[in-house]
Amino acid sequence: MTGPDGNLGDILIRRASLEWVRTPSGVSAFVGSHPQSWLDAMDFTAQDTMVFGGSRERIVWLLKGAFGPKKPILVTDPGETWVGRNRLPHHLFHLAVGLVIKARGGAIIIPPHALAQQRAASKSTITLSLHRLFARLADVCLWREPWSKAEARTGVLVPDIAFSRNPRAGADTRDLLIVSLRGDRPLPSRQALDAIRSVGQRTGLEVVAVSQVDVDDERAQTLSSILQTRAVIWDPEDQASAERVSQALVISDRLHVLILGLLSGAMPVELAPSPERKIAAHFSTIGLDHISFNAENRSEDEISFWLSAQIQRREEAVAAMRIAHEELQRVADQVGTILRRRSSHAQMTAPKGRRI
Repeated sequence: MTGPDGNLGDILIRRASLEWVRTPSGVSAFVGSHPQSWLDAMDFTAQDTMVFGGSRERIVWLLKGAFGPKKPILVTDPGETWVGRNRLPHHLFHLAVGLVIKARGGAIIIPPHALAQQRAASKSTITLSLHRLFARLADVCLWREPWSKAEARTGVLVPDIAFSRNPRAGADTRDLLIVSLRGDRPLPSRQALDAIRSVGQRTGLEVVAVSQVDVDDERAQTLSSILQTRAVIWDPEDQASAERVSQALVISDRLHVLILGLLSGAMPVELAPSPERKIAAHFSTIGLDHISFNAENRSEDEISFWLSAQIQRREEAVAAMRIAHEELQRVADQVGTILRRRSSHAQMTAPKGRRI
């Protein structure tokens, strides 16, 4: 249960994975060195044990769990998995721990995850092979986009676990056009910004700059100034601060900003120069295609026309989101069944639960 402190999306998917595997007796979670605000956002209970520290403490925690008196059940982090050369020791150790867990009749749960996109120079076929073997050991191995599943050659494709959050679609008046962009990428072109402003004016939607990752706060303030609109900045002490926005359209180059927007009933679109594969692939998994637009060298009219057309797809997007939510509810129930079988003393010698 570790990840970037100031990223609402990473908090969201970890909290969801915790909800899938929570037991009355609690869980033991390795949380690294996260601040209290991050821990509060996870919704840990009094029955849960939180283990702090760095790599050394994490290794000791995993070994104690694998060789402890109870049948071990390991649940990995959701999100992205890095398989570069520098991660080879990490994956080798994970595979060794996984073999011990399976030898002792335990279980391994891998929530919806994906292979991280990385430069070809840093990729490692050996590291990927180690993760592939670990994934094959798992009782549950879930992938959130098709390319990663194809590379791993095992597991099941499901929607991103963020879609397991209860939808809010239909609860609010749709009067906002949200813009939430990464602060580590160039600003959109003048044509793109003018198109966003003109679409807002033509449709009667208020354009609002939103930050749901702390490193994007400055970018949201800059967009607010350029677009002459207000900004909503995520407050880490108030996890819902950037979710209380009723929107018709959300424009972002961050995956979970778009998923949260769709859960709130907005049409999600990626508007960027040369968009990466990630966002389009994840939304393709739920049957929502063609949401990414390459704005490079495009005119204001071209961008405006495309954005206006996307607003008309909102009902299509909401329907796809609800199907994804229902699918994840079924998967969560199956995970719960597997865990109950593993933790039940009466069924310790029973055959394995169905592999998901």
